[in-house]
Amino acid sequence: RYVVVSGTPEKILEHLLNDLHLEEVQDKETETLLDDFLLTYTVFMTTDDLCQALLRHYSAKKYQGKEENSDVPCRKRKVLHLVSQWIALYKDWLHEDEHSKMFLKTIYRNVLDDVYEYPILEKELKEFQKILGMHRRHTVDEYSPQR
Repeated sequence: RYVVVSGTPEKILEHLLNDLHLEEVQDKETETLLDDFLLTYTVFMTTDDLCQALLRHYSAKKYQGKEENSDVPCRKRKVLHLVSQWIALYKDWLHEDEHSKMFLKTIYRNVLDDVYEYPILEKELKEFQKILGMHRRHTVDEYSPQR
């Protein structure tokens, strides 16, 4: 296991995403670390900085040049898992903050666009819609790739 002595917020986020497992049974230490990060990130970075970092991780074509093409959907799913946990912790506040609302809409549109290329994201898309209180029929019309 790693012990974080110091690091930039981006490196801590990168470490979290690398250690995240998407199986049904999540490692309790990783989940605790994820919750701790999400509950304390405002001490060392702004919400806007977190949103931008998450978008960069989600949209990156390659992860430090050593990612296989099959790892791309896995990385995207990890980012979406982290966002889902964040929404669960800060649900009311995130829906009131303008930067957060814009981030959630942006990442949602990205997932809608990516689900055609990576069908494995369909489960995360449905979860995301449920969390955001959206319905597929409404969102496909509003955010479809053709628009």
